[in-house]
Amino acid sequence: MDDMIKALIEIDKRARQTVQTAKDKRNEAKAEIAQEKSKVHEAYLKRANEHIEKMKQHADEETSQKQLTIEEGFRVSAASLETQFVANKEKWVNEIICRCKQI
Repeated sequence: MDDMIKALIEIDKRARQTVQTAKDKRNEAKAEIAQEKSKVHEAYLKRANEHIEKMKQHADEETSQKQLTIEEGFRVSAASLETQFVANKEKWVNEIICRCKQI
């Protein structure tokens, strides 16, 4: 009878060790999963930030190009107005004087 009790105690001891080993493995697996999840999250954030930075650079380049185009348009318009002014200055002054005399 004592042998049977000792055998049962030994079986129970081994079963508890097996359960504890399984729990330890489960906890290790959870830790590995958490670590992998963190790595995946960090990699995703890094890729997202790189993509955002590329989009920002592209938008900055587009904005700079548009600004240059607008500035060139203003220069062309200003040059055209200056040319018109130089070509028609005397005519316009004479016309203003004539109209003032008519009043």
